[in-house]
Amino acid sequence: MNKTKPKKWIRFRHKIIRWLIKIPFALTAYFKYGFIPTPVKDSKKRQYIIVMNHATPFDQFFVGLSINRPVYYVATEDIFSLGFLSRLLEWAVAPIPIKKSTQDMNAIRNIMQVAKEGGTICIFPEGNRTYSGCTEYIKPAITKLIKMTGLPVVCLKLEGGYGVEPRWSTKKRKGKVTCRIAKILEPEDYKKMSADDFYKDITDTIFTDDAASGLSYECEKRSKYMAEYMERIVYICPNCGLTHFKSERNKIRCLKCDLEAEYTPDLKFKSISGLFPYTTLKEWYNAQEKFISNLDLSKYYEEAAFTESVSLYKVRLYKSKIQISEHCDFTLYGNRFVINNQELLFDDIKAVSVLGRNKLNIYYKDEVFQVKSDERFNAVKYLHFYHHYKNTTTSGEAEIKGGGNEFLGL
Repeated sequence: MNKTKPKKWIRFRHKIIRWLIKIPFALTAYFKYGFIPTPVKDSKKRQYIIVMNHATPFDQFFVGLSINRPVYYVATEDIFSLGFLSRLLEWAVAPIPIKKSTQDMNAIRNIMQVAKEGGTICIFPEGNRTYSGCTEYIKPAITKLIKMTGLPVVCLKLEGGYGVEPRWSTKKRKGKVTCRIAKILEPEDYKKMSADDFYKDITDTIFTDDAASGLSYECEKRSKYMAEYMERIVYICPNCGLTHFKSERNKIRCLKCDLEAEYTPDLKFKSISGLFPYTTLKEWYNAQEKFISNLDLSKYYEEAAFTESVSLYKVRLYKSKIQISEHCDFTLYGNRFVINNQELLFDDIKAVSVLGRNKLNIYYKDEVFQVKSDERFNAVKYLHFYHHYKNTTTSGEAEIKGGGNEFLGL
């Protein structure tokens, strides 16, 4: 029996569309981010696989402005569940869909198809925009995928993106985003490397820490909103453990013990009340992960860790979303989520991922649910609890690939 040949991925219209949108997007990048592209000089002559750290929602356009040919981006399935808009994106730029936080064989097949057709592919190997300001965990499997394509690797390094637009914030800062070529690795070079050396080379090359740059990123209205919405990422107080925080302008405060700190334009903290032990958000985030990795989840099998009011959606992957409930109780336990009275056991959940600033996707059995709440909702803690449970139970050992017992999903 003859196998049906896959439809061509690369279309001539992609070149035309890229040419039409290049100038509008270049102007947008300049005025919003102070971005001036540094093109890869020979990118018209041959194809690449591009890897870059991920900091802003505009990152794919920074790449597109730096590469002089259409680029096919590996993109989370969320953008393929927006109905007509998703169909338009597929027609215009043909991104490669991937199920976040899972092993997606279809995505690998599609990447190989694009490579065989002569396309340049871009992957953000963290799989997430950074919350903390530093390049986050990268799965070692990225090296196997690159070797499968056999393509030259362009390592792009984005700097200033987090400083200008932190993932947890809705306020942009004044600053300059740069996207530079950190390294080009030829196939004959990386094929000689061990898997560990190749992985280290990539991760070290694209690692970025905007807080260490010494630059200042002033927020609008004289830097009065530097900490606004930081409670989207932090939920562990160094004094009292699991808690809720409240941000207001430049300040972040624990609602249990009133520990308070100021977040300054150089991306550093100053104590206001109590002794605040962290200098940067990355230090706080690392301490938060360590706290969760050492947490005895059995304490929360009967007692709820958190309960919040949320909106619940059912995601029809690559089609659309359907709202199930506008207001429902969402409760976090040590081994399950409870939505109203329905229990979603962690053992029955295939994956959990955070999308955008603070949306939560739950891959439960053969269904996908999306949880959204108000603008201050913290989705990170639900992801961390789930991964910590998987890391510390037999049922989860095969599912956390290469992350060790400390990997908590971001």
